[in-house]
Amino acid sequence: MVLMVRGGHALSSNPNPLNSKSNSFDAIPPTKLRELRRMGLEMKDVIKLGRLGVGEGVVYQIRNRWRTSEIAKLYCGGKAGINMKEIVDRLEEKTGGIVVHRAGGSVFLYRADVDCCSDTSKVSDLDN
Repeated sequence: MVLMVRGGHALSSNPNPLNSKSNSFDAIPPTKLRELRRMGLEMKDVIKLGRLGVGEGVVYQIRNRWRTSEIAKLYCGGKAGINMKEIVDRLEEKTGGIVVHRAGGSVFLYRADVDCCSDTSKVSDLDN
């Protein structure tokens, strides 16, 4: 759906509430999204992002979490949480996962079809 604004500018309404670049978010059925969000809310273990943001250590922790669970729960506090859109984009880019929920400083990252256990070469090739 395209909305026209005064002045002739066209705005597209994106069905993705996170305004993510990936179309894989749209491929997840709504029932699966609800289940993933519920799993994330029930999780007690949280990966905390420091002021350096998404680095090699954070990606390594996320991939370790994905070995036991479909979802990784992250918390961005302080200066790391100021620009959440940038952090969400970097998380999706570096890990290959899909952000299924973002509220406040909390982010739920779904592993989707990422083969995290056998592909550890990506972690060492990351640039900050």
